[in-house]
Amino acid sequence: GRIFLAFEGEGSRKRADLPAGVAMAPVVREELRACGVCIDQESFGDGVTCLAMPIFNGKGEVVATLAILGPTFRMIPERVESELLSQLREAGTAISAGLGYLGDHLKRNSVLQN
Repeated sequence: GRIFLAFEGEGSRKRADLPAGVAMAPVVREELRACGVCIDQESFGDGVTCLAMPIFNGKGEVVATLAILGPTFRMIPERVESELLSQLREAGTAISAGLGYLGDHLKRNSVLQN
């Protein structure tokens, strides 16, 4: 949901599956837009870490989120940095390109840690 919230208003469709009243602080929204990838620890449950990035269509709309979820004890920072983030970015960029996306949101190398 954070990915959709961060890019809402940039041509993204309104998401009916987000709970009413869900909001994101403007500074967090801007950081996530700038980074393009979010790491979230334990929001999905105790001991679960999630890496997520937006999937854009040819109109620049966020139409999906691609995520890697795993037990936090396996999602150690070294593995996330050296392996998982690059795999996530590669797959997400390929999917977005396949949908016609030509923008630069996916070319960033920073990460928002939450």
